[in-house]
Amino acid sequence: MDILTRFVKQATHKEKYTPGVNNDYEHVRHMDGYGFAWLSANKWNVYKQPFSPSCDDSLQEILAEVAPNPLVLGHLRHRDDTGINQNRLENTHPFVHKDAVFMHNGFVVDWQDCKPRLLEKVGPAWRRFIRGDTDTEVLFYLWLTLRQEDRSMKRVVTLFFNLLRQMGVEGLFNFIYADKHYIVITRYSFCHGKKPPSLYYDDSSDGIVVSSEPVTAHFHLFPENSHVVLRR
Repeated sequence: MDILTRFVKQATHKEKYTPGVNNDYEHVRHMDGYGFAWLSANKWNVYKQPFSPSCDDSLQEILAEVAPNPLVLGHLRHRDDTGINQNRLENTHPFVHKDAVFMHNGFVVDWQDCKPRLLEKVGPAWRRFIRGDTDTEVLFYLWLTLRQEDRSMKRVVTLFFNLLRQMGVEGLFNFIYADKHYIVITRYSFCHGKKPPSLYYDDSSDGIVVSSEPVTAHFHLFPENSHVVLRR
């Protein structure tokens, strides 16, 4: 629970902590929503709110429920400055569909121009589940479109990023995808002159901790423009 407590405090801290990374576009505070997804009894449970965890009277109760589980995904949201992606529950991460979970730190450049083209690549069976107006949710269902043909997870990663390149989609793509069998972690920049957002991991304990800012004493910087596929 200590790790989760340190994590949620990053929503309102006064100074970002990103050792080895100095990206001027990364935000200090993340107060536009937060959420958790955790796997319990082979089923995803989700809790999220379209406001800062510091404003949630149920926070301690939620942390106590989330902490004991073996696989937990958490997200603190800072929405873009365009005013398009409002603080709505439908825009809050993590996004969940059946046994799949997805969350994203980054953005698609010129999102409103790219959105129709990306939506065309999302299969109709998946497109109907999109409820919000974030780039992340569209990327999630694009991922599921590529995944539906029972391809290997490594193949899905390759197809996903090759498609973005072929379409000329620029952006920053740190994301975590998880289902009952796989976890995919990425740190990519398809944005000229910008490095990918910070990302760290700690594998020194019984499990693995991955976070945009360190929440443990021992951590390593995730390599730029790389990904890892973990089999559960």
